[in-house]
This record gives sequence, structure tokens and C-alpha cells, in this order.
Amino acid sequence: MSNMTVATLWALLIGLAPHPEQGAAQVPEPIAIVVHESNPVRDLSMEELRRIYLGSITMFEHGERVVLLEASEHRKTFYRSALDMGEDRLNRHWISRVFAGRAGSPPQEMRSDGELRSYVAAHAGAIAFLSAASVDETVKVVTIAGLGPDDAGYPLR
Repeated sequence: MSNMTVATLWALLIGLAPHPEQGAAQVPEPIAIVVHESNPVRDLSMEELRRIYLGSITMFEHGERVVLLEASEHRKTFYRSALDMGEDRLNRHWISRVFAGRAGSPPQEMRSDGELRSYVAAHAGAIAFLSAASVDETVKVVTIAGLGPDDAGYPLR
């Protein structure tokens, strides 16, 4: 028998530990930012994305009102990587904006990537984040600082 302890072997058997050949470190799946196909936005800086999702930017440069959408299954990863915030802090941020009467509305939560794609495809001002693997031809992917979800160094993982 190799260097595995009985506890590690037991964890492998019941599925609580990664198999040694799988490796412990896996690259997280990228999260894509998508907009309506007619939206002229092609690239955003991380700061612009941050300002959009914090409600500081409420209109796209072409005049369309921003409609924020979020995917419940990717919410934690997106807000950590894009805003450096946990969900509690983000919720407090939006509560304070609403009570202060500031412009902007918190993101509308969607249950699935398919629901997000459908909404974005039907609404010119919508912007959303979803699994890069779920992107299809009905929406347009926005690069972040010139990087797409498949590029090395892409920040949204």
C-alpha cells in the first residue's frame, strides 16, 4: 500500500476527497459577462464592471438604461472576483443605496444561465454574468480589459 492513510482511503471511497490522479488543484470555470447583441459595448475595465454592478453607472454610453442581472449559482464567485465583496456586504451596499434614494436598482436574480440568456437576448439594456460554457449565439460576450473567458489571466473565475 502507498503513503495513503486509512482516513484518506476511507474519504476516497465515500467520495469526500479528490482521487490522487485527479490532482487537488483545478482551474475554476470562467464567468462570462454578456449583453444584448445590439449593445455596442465590447470591452469593460474591471473598474467599469465594478461601477456597473455597484449601481454607480446606470446608463450605457449609447443611452440605454442598465438592467443588472445575476445568476444565483455564480453569485458568490462573481462578487468575490469582480467586486471583492461577500454577499452580505453587497446586500448592505444596495440597501444603503436604496434608502439614500440613489439611482440604480439591485441586480435581478435569475435561477439559471438559460433564463439569463433569454432575458439578455430580449432586453437591450441587460447585462449579466453566467458560466462561460453556457454562452451561445443569442448574447454577446464582453471582454474584460481586453481578455475573454478563454484567455490566460482572465479575472472572473
